[in-house]
Amino acid sequence: MTTSPNPETDKNVIEVYVHTEGTPDLQLLPVNRDGHVRDLLTTDDPAVSDESIWLTEQDEPLELEISLVDAGITERCHVHRGCCTSVKARVHYNGTAYDRSFSPATPVAQVYRWAAGEDGFKLPSEEIPRHALLVRGTSEFLDAEVHVGSLTTSPRCDVDFDLVPKKRFEG
Repeated sequence: MTTSPNPETDKNVIEVYVHTEGTPDLQLLPVNRDGHVRDLLTTDDPAVSDESIWLTEQDEPLELEISLVDAGITERCHVHRGCCTSVKARVHYNGTAYDRSFSPATPVAQVYRWAAGEDGFKLPSEEIPRHALLVRGTSEFLDAEVHVGSLTTSPRCDVDFDLVPKKRFEG
C-alpha cells in the first residue's frame, strides 16, 4: 500500500490546487516535487484515462511526461484536470446570447470580462462591477477563480451562463 506524500514531513513534496471537470470544488493535492505532470491525473493508466492537465489560463494541455518543474508547476499552483479540450461558454443577457470557446483552465473571471466587454454585451464601464455570471438555472454566484472546465462534464463540453445584476430589486 502506498501512502500520499506529506508536505508537512517531506520537503520534497509540494501542494498543487487541482480544478477538476465536473466540480467547482478545489482539491489540494500533495505531489513529489521531482514528479511528472502525469502524477496529477486521476489515474496514471492511459488505457483508462483520456484526461489532460492545463495550467490556469493556458490554451494547450501540458505534456504528461515532462517534470512538474519543467511544466512550471510550483507550490500552490493552480491546474485544471479533465477530458474536455475546449469549453463552449454561452452567456445570456436581456434575451440575447453570445458564445465563445475557452480553454477548460480559463477562470470564470476571464469569461466574465469577455461577456461584459467589447466582444460581448458591451456593458457600460460603471455597470461592469455591478454584474456577475451565474450558471444558468442556479442562483449562486461563482467564485472568480473557478475554472470554466470545472462546470462541465465530458462529453458535454459546454456551459450556459446568465449575466445578471448582483443586486436585484424585489417588490
